[in-house]
This record gives sequence, structure tokens and C-alpha cells, in this order.
Amino acid sequence: MTTKPVSMSVVGHTNTGKTSFLRTLLKNPHFGEVAATPSTTRDVSMAQLIAGTEVVAELFDTPGLEDSQALYMHLQQYVNAQNKHNSPAVLASFLQSPQANNEFEQEAKVIRQLLHTDLALFVIDTRTPVLEKYLDELAILRMAAKPIIPVLNFINENSDLAPWQSALARVNLHNSVLFDTQSTSLAHETRLLEQCIAAMPIAREPLQRLLKTRAQEQHFKTTAAANLLAELLVNVGAYQTAVRLDDSADVAAAQQHFKQTVINAENKALQDILAVFGFQLGDARLEQLPIENGHWQQHSFDTDAWRALGVEAGTGVVAGGTVGAGIDLMVGGASLGAGTLIGAMVGGMYQGSKKFSRQLQAKFSGKELMQADQQVLELLFKRQLLLIQALATRGHAAISPVYLKLSNGLVVDKSLKKLLQAIPRQVNWSALSGAHSHSSDRSAFIKKLSDQIGALIETSSDYYLSGN
Repeated sequence: MTTKPVSMSVVGHTNTGKTSFLRTLLKNPHFGEVAATPSTTRDVSMAQLIAGTEVVAELFDTPGLEDSQALYMHLQQYVNAQNKHNSPAVLASFLQSPQANNEFEQEAKVIRQLLHTDLALFVIDTRTPVLEKYLDELAILRMAAKPIIPVLNFINENSDLAPWQSALARVNLHNSVLFDTQSTSLAHETRLLEQCIAAMPIAREPLQRLLKTRAQEQHFKTTAAANLLAELLVNVGAYQTAVRLDDSADVAAAQQHFKQTVINAENKALQDILAVFGFQLGDARLEQLPIENGHWQQHSFDTDAWRALGVEAGTGVVAGGTVGAGIDLMVGGASLGAGTLIGAMVGGMYQGSKKFSRQLQAKFSGKELMQADQQVLELLFKRQLLLIQALATRGHAAISPVYLKLSNGLVVDKSLKKLLQAIPRQVNWSALSGAHSHSSDRSAFIKKLSDQIGALIETSSDYYLSGN
């Protein structure tokens, strides 16, 4: 077992995404500087991979190799009878030369760092063809006599990796790994670290602890996001407000207040879920989310938004509901304020029953209770779930915008639908009203709903990318 952190140099041609790769691996969107122009990184920067409180690895972001063809030819003059089978000595001689501080200054920084680290992560932009300059670059890096792990970057379903894999095999580098800075996964991280372990067995235990920590972190994020969504659904589904149906102004005002309360609740959950995965609304890389000024452009009561997700059209809010109708039927359809006999019967039947207290109070005052339709809950569930799935595999160096696949193919299964249908009956569970109760029943229900949502996220086809 080693107590010294594994040191890794992140190397490659200029503008292949080395800094972006590190941002994604570190889950830190602020590391280094990323730009479309070449040679953005001019000096070596160091970051750490930490498992708990232990620094497991030190990662060094190096400048791009700008003129590998000229450097490869230049290095030949340092080969002599004493070092012809000792390529690190050839590189050491080069670093003592004036050229290492002049025309090859950037390349010298890379070589100097590589000679002092345990292994190299060679980042390749798979969108570019295999050119001779890249092969010269790889030949120079191999002279450091360090293990090299090729990292194939910028991959997608249309990527043709065969040319690069064939070129790497010709120089005996067969174990390349996929690690896209745009959309990554725990599976990609696992393969990368497993290759590091294979290249440096002495680091097996700390790197395995890092793998375990990363898995725990991902599960924690999933659990936290699922809990935020479950809380949102309970708060909105159980939220009620009283309204006089014979007063059109009161109805209009109540509906507006009701809708805005729900919209604000969803936007708060949206921001909290973004924060769980290390993103924020001001992040330009989220620009294609249907969000404007911190709000979903199509709100929870927008029937166009419903149709996009396969939710049947409805009213958005309802007055009364099944519980109120049930009370009327049980008293023979008579007004609950009709007389003391009815009042006494209601008191005897429902005394101590918190479930119906607000309905009865509203009935006595000539009002009905307004609450959200099931369609609203279904839209909230689907939209936030799609957001969580998109963020769970999003790289922190991604420059392409987030797109939510607003498809009606996402089906709410029977068990989840049953839970959603049960929420409106729990009138004291909403944190959106002053009657919110922190009951054990509420906590248990949210836990059950959260567990189902979390399982759905982790078993979705998009959550762990295959990365073959």
C-alpha cells in the first residue's frame, strides 16, 4: 500500500480538451481556463482527487504540444552511444539545452512534468483524423518511459474510433478508455481508474477507495435529487386554498395565487436539483432548458407542456374534490350549515379527524377547496425526472447546451401513479400552507416515494452510459 498520492500528467496536443477533461473528472466547472482558441493552458496546473479526507491522486494539467513534428526531429541530435537505449536521458539532455527555453518552451514544460509523474493520461480529440504530428507527439511522450493511458475524448453515438484505436495499437497501446467531457458517467470513471490501477498496481488500494467514494457520491446525489422531487410532489399535491365559487373575482384571484405558489415551488426545486449536481441557473451551458429569468417558460399549468410529455389535458386546478363530494353524500346532500342536527352528526363522525377538518371548515364558511389536478403532479414528476436524468450524466466541462427530451414516451407506472393519487388526501402535508405538519406519516410517505424515484433514475438507460 502506498501513502503517496499517485501523480498523473494530463498531456496531449493543443486544444484536445485536457482542461475540460479535468473539469469533468474533478466535477469542478471552474478549474483552469477553457476556450475555443488553441494553447489556452500555458503553464502546468495541479488539482487533487480526494477520497474522504485522503488525497489519492494529483493531476497535472499541462500545456498542449504545439510543434511535435519539429521537436521529434530535434530530439534525434541528443541520441548518442551512451543513451541510445535510455530515452529519458535523451529528454533530460534536451531539457538542459537553450531550445528548451526558447522555441520548444511549451513542450519542455510538458516533458519536465511528465518525467516527474507516475503516469500519463493522453487526451485525444476523436473528432480529428490520425495525423503524423499526433503520432510524433505520442512517440515523444513514450520516451519518458511512463505508462500511458489514451483517453478518447469528444465521443458520441456517431464517433468512428477505429482509426485512433488502430493507430494506438501499432505502438502497443491497446487499453484506451472513453471519457467524454460533454456527457460522462460513473462507468467511464470506473474504467479510467481501473486502467490507472493496471498501469500502477501499487496504487490499487487508494484508487479503489476513490472508486468507492465516487459511487457513494453519485448515489448521494441521486438520493438527494429524488427526495427534492418527492417533497415537491407532496407539497403541491397536498396544497389547498379556499375560494368562494359564487364570487368570480375571488375565484380568479385564488386561481392566480394558487398557480403562482405552485410555479414558485417547482422553480425552487429546479434550482435545488441543479445545485445537487453542481450546476446553477446562471450557467450558460444550461441555456436550452426551457427556463427564462429563473422560471420554466412553460409552467405547470400550461397544456402545451402537458401534451409534450403525454399528459392528458385537464383544468389544472379543481375546486372541492372527491373528499368534499364524499362529505356531501354522507349527509344526504344537505348543506353542512343547515342545522344543529347536521352539525352534531358531523361533529360526532369527524371529531378528531384532521383529514377532513379543512374541508369542513371551508364548507361551513360557504367555500370550496382548490387543489391541483393529477395532471399537474404528473407534469412536475416527468419534467423534473428528465432534468435529473440529464444532469446525472452531464460533464462539468460540457459546452453544448442541455436539451431535455420532452417526450411523451416517459410513462408513470402504476405504483408511482397510485402514490401520486394518494397525496391530495393528505391535506396537512403541504409546506406551501400554514397548516404544514411534520408528521412521521408524511416523512415515511416521502421516503417511499423518493426511493421509487431514485430507483427509476438509477435504472434508466441514460444514467450509466455503456461506454463500449
